[in-house]
Amino acid sequence: MSDALQPNAGDFGRVELVFYAKQNLTHYPEMVRMFARYPWQTGAAINPGDTIPLGAHGESVIGSPRFPALMFLPGVSKAETGIHGCPEFADKDVRFLTIVPITQGELDLKLQQGIEAILQRMKETRFDLAFNAERPCMVEGQKQGTARPALCHSVRSCREI
Repeated sequence: MSDALQPNAGDFGRVELVFYAKQNLTHYPEMVRMFARYPWQTGAAINPGDTIPLGAHGESVIGSPRFPALMFLPGVSKAETGIHGCPEFADKDVRFLTIVPITQGELDLKLQQGIEAILQRMKETRFDLAFNAERPCMVEGQKQGTARPALCHSVRSCREI
C-alpha cells in the first residue's frame, strides 16, 4: 500500500496494513490485499480508529460471522532499536495500521462512546491483537452473535475520526 499515497489521507497517506492471527488461514492474506486496495476503489482513506462494516460478508472476509466490522488501529509496537523506526519512502513516513476484527457489541461501544472507550476496554481486558475467532466479546453482557451492524449503513457513517 505504501508505494502510493492514499487519497485524502493527511499524515496517514502512506500506510501498510498489519494483521496478526493465532492461526495461519489462507483467506487472511486475501483480506489484507482487499483492504489494501480499498482507498483507491472508494476514494476514502483508511485512518487510525476507522471502522469498516463487513455486513453479511463478515464470515467470508474474516472466517467467522461473529465479527461484523474491522477497526484500524495505529501500529502499537515500540521501536526496540533504530532499525525498528518508521521506514521512509519518498520523504514521507510509512505508517502501520493494525486490522482488528470486532464483535457487534464492540462496534456498538465504539460508535456510541467513541474510540477512547473501546481502547480503554482493550486495556482493561488485556486484549490480544493476534486474532482468534473464538475470543470472547470485550463488552460485558453483550451477545456475541451474528447480527449485522445496526448502526452502520455505509462506510462513511462508521468513520469517527
